[in-house]
Amino acid sequence: MTVAALAGCAGGGERARSNYEYLKEKNRAPLKIPAGMDQPNRYKDFQIPQVKRTEAMSMGSELVISAPAQVLTLVDGSIRPQDGNRASIEFDVTARAGDAPAEQIWASIHRYLKNNDVQVQRWEKDRGLLLTDWYVSHQEDDPSYFFGLEDYLMERRGDLEARARYLFQVSLSPSGRTAKLSASMEAFERYLDNKLERSQPTALERDNFTVNFLNAVVMQYQKDVTSIRMDKSKAKRRALSLSLNTDEYGNGSIGIAYPFEQTWPHIGPLLKQAGFELEDQDKSQATYYVTVPSRWLSGLFGLGSAELDMDSGDYKILVADKGNASELSFYDSENQPVKAGQVEKAYNALKLALVKYSQDDEPVKPVRKPAK
Repeated sequence: MTVAALAGCAGGGERARSNYEYLKEKNRAPLKIPAGMDQPNRYKDFQIPQVKRTEAMSMGSELVISAPAQVLTLVDGSIRPQDGNRASIEFDVTARAGDAPAEQIWASIHRYLKNNDVQVQRWEKDRGLLLTDWYVSHQEDDPSYFFGLEDYLMERRGDLEARARYLFQVSLSPSGRTAKLSASMEAFERYLDNKLERSQPTALERDNFTVNFLNAVVMQYQKDVTSIRMDKSKAKRRALSLSLNTDEYGNGSIGIAYPFEQTWPHIGPLLKQAGFELEDQDKSQATYYVTVPSRWLSGLFGLGSAELDMDSGDYKILVADKGNASELSFYDSENQPVKAGQVEKAYNALKLALVKYSQDDEPVKPVRKPAK
């Protein structure tokens, strides 16, 4: 097969997939040696072996000239295992609270099949096996699944369709923290103008179709995992509860009814949404450096927030760890505690921002600037 491709590419600037005249080539007559001269040495290196033609063999217009599809390691912690199976991937497991580790993987497989109108022929959950019914790939409607399919590359006329059944296998590590998902093609049919051409895939068809199908399922899993994380983030944001505190010296602070580690990643986005400009942050010092823009500049350039009417200037915000709660303390540019009246203005802006922040699909990411 490889030699045929090389022969078709040689001479005339034409490629094997657009010119098949090489299939009509005949063996040339052996070299005639004049009497009295020695026969040249013949090396077996360049002998073309005789290959028995099989149904899965491709030649001429059926010859695929394409790079193989690759498994996409898109999921967190994903790698391609060195087990000899091209359509295989390992990744970190993400599951909803209370679910078994593999539940989300199965849910994503079923969701992808349902979204693409593919029935499940057999599901042996205890053994980690699922066999699909026919998945139909069409040349025009779904060209990505014809990755290297000869008729797609040749642009031959006719309505081309490929159907395949796939077997998925899910296995977990002893710790349940990582999973391995593998796919294999169990059946194949190829139709041209609704006529069955063959029921055996070429090696490249088998690998490419299976890898692409696995990639699609993995992308569905990644999409579902992202949704889970967004739901968790929303729940944490909704759980944030603010309170205004005043100490014996008249200095103000804002309490948050949530532990420090869970609170810290939300403080920056919440401050930004309230109208503060984030200059820098240092978790090791539990400190945010912010600026309140002047109202004149804010109105002129559309910056800041109408609800944030604190005095303009630079501030330092310390996030104190109070066990099951956290506390924001404000300091001005002179490193003096901010009085309760000004902190109350920040508190009012943060309360309004929290309503929108808890409803957003994604938190607003803080803009990190060089420290002044």
